[in-house]
Amino acid sequence: NSRVKNLCEAIKKGIELKKKINEKYRSKILEIEIDGVFRSLLLLKKKKYAADSLKNLEAVMADWDEGKARFEVDIKGLDIVRRDWSQITKTTGDHLVRLVLDQKKDADDVPMLIYEYLENFKRDLSAGNLPLDNFIIYKSLNKAVEQYTEKGQPHVMVAKRMKATMGYTDETLKGHFIPYVICEGEKAVNFAERAYHPN
Repeated sequence: NSRVKNLCEAIKKGIELKKKINEKYRSKILEIEIDGVFRSLLLLKKKKYAADSLKNLEAVMADWDEGKARFEVDIKGLDIVRRDWSQITKTTGDHLVRLVLDQKKDADDVPMLIYEYLENFKRDLSAGNLPLDNFIIYKSLNKAVEQYTEKGQPHVMVAKRMKATMGYTDETLKGHFIPYVICEGEKAVNFAERAYHPN
C-alpha cells in the first residue's frame, strides 16, 4: 500500500521500492519488477483476489499522465470464476465484488447497496422469477460412472440416472460436462441425491 491517492505518485513509490530491493539483493540474483498496480484490492489469500487493476502502466509512465489510466476489474482464483459453479453464483459474486471495488461509490454506501441487491435477489428467487438455466452447474465426468467410488458427487449421481433413464453410455458421458441442478428435498438427504439433470 503506497498510502497515496495520486496514481503517478503511487507508481513512483513502487519504482523506488523496487530499486531499493533490487540493490539490496543484487548479489542473491534476485530481481523484482512491478507486476501490477491496483487502485483497490480485495485479497483473500495468495493468488486469490479481486482487484481494480491498471491495464496500461507503460502509457501512464510515458508522460506521467494519470488521465491516460485505464482500469479493469481482475478476478483471480475466486470461486466466481470456476466452471463448476452455477451462473447465478457467478453473476451475483461478480456484481458484489464490483460493488466493493467501485471507486465511484462512497464506501459508506456499499454495505447498503449490497444489502439491497441481496434483498432483491431473494425476492426474485422466492417469486420464481429466475430462469432454471441460471442454476445449472457443469462438472466434468473424467472416468466411467462405475469407477467413481466416493459418494456424494452430484454430477456422478446425475450421470448414473442419465445412463439408466436417458440412454447414455459410458462412452457418451466420459470426458463430457454433466449439467445438473440441486433441487429441494428432505434436509436429511445428501445434496448429491437431490441433484438432477435440468431436463
